[in-house]
Amino acid sequence: DSYGYSAQEMRASRLVGKSLDARKGESARYQIDALTNKIAWCGDEESGLMGVLSEGQNIPMYAITAGKDSSKTTWLEKTADEILADVNGMARQVAKITKNVERPDTLCVPADVFMDISTRRIPDTSTTVLAFIQEHAPYIKEVVSTAELDADSVETNPYAKEGTGGQGVAFLFKNDVRKLSLENPMPFYQYPLQVEKLETVIPCEARTAGVIVYYPLSALIAVGVS
Repeated sequence: DSYGYSAQEMRASRLVGKSLDARKGESARYQIDALTNKIAWCGDEESGLMGVLSEGQNIPMYAITAGKDSSKTTWLEKTADEILADVNGMARQVAKITKNVERPDTLCVPADVFMDISTRRIPDTSTTVLAFIQEHAPYIKEVVSTAELDADSVETNPYAKEGTGGQGVAFLFKNDVRKLSLENPMPFYQYPLQVEKLETVIPCEARTAGVIVYYPLSALIAVGVS
């Protein structure tokens, strides 16, 4: 993308002794970062770039089943014990299929789920579900609020839908570049300014290769947590 300043804007800047508005450059950077983030999660079919949730990544899926007491599948409706059972089940599945070689340490959950487990107390205690996971899960070091995985985040979550009917996703993985990484061979770069008629334009460029998953079994995707 690019941004620029008209000749009048530059004259006005000199006359009042103020610098040009830096927000244009920040906006250009934001747009490129936003597209890179979208590709990182769901890829880009036209170019063949892969994201975390792209089908071809071959990351195993975890089946979210209805809770024994609540008879619900989403974490917003399940009991605290049922949520903890799902988290344990996800970690247990990775351990089982890799003979305990892979130990994921980061759990990404939809933003609404994160808010719920951050404030919901385990019955008869002062401990929240999130605090219990962080303190007692054997290998999970961090639980991350990830709006890109919300049930209505249609740009980044291929399982989402606008309005109702979409599914929120949880993503459990090992935060290690040897397991998976977002490859950006060319970070955000601003070229020298170019004068075009009565406007000074600053072209911007970045390149991404998408997400490369080197060890698919070190991660797990759970569809339907919200």
